[in-house]
Amino acid sequence: MKQTTAKNVMTKKVQSVSPEMPLSALIQKLKKTKFSGFPVVDAKRQVIGLISQNDVLRALAHGTKGFQKGKRKASTGLLKGPAVNAEALLSQPVRALMTPRTITCQPETPLSGVCSLMAKNRIHRVVVLNKKRQLVGLVSATDVLRWLAKSRS
Repeated sequence: MKQTTAKNVMTKKVQSVSPEMPLSALIQKLKKTKFSGFPVVDAKRQVIGLISQNDVLRALAHGTKGFQKGKRKASTGLLKGPAVNAEALLSQPVRALMTPRTITCQPETPLSGVCSLMAKNRIHRVVVLNKKRQLVGLVSATDVLRWLAKSRS
């Protein structure tokens, strides 16, 4: 039996965002696509981070105090004090709140390895990169569940 890999399960037409996209435009894209987050890519289509609706919510709720050093990028100086100015936040670029640490795999990574990465890192998506470290896909927890349901029918 052929081993299932990231390539067999991943979403291939991945939407991504630029690090310079204003957060206001990101929110519109989240709303329009009904996705919960996107890879952040540079001009060479190399992944430099991830941004999710939770990153925006955390910033609205806690400012930079919502980010734990080592786990999230602290946007030092972006938001100060207990009250968050939503207008100031919405004008910031994605780069200000993105998580620069990404968990990645290659298309040939066994699905069991992808699931291990998700469980070990307590994440819901793994970015799939080619040998040039360019974005070629994304495996989300939903993709895995969809594949599991399909393989049972």
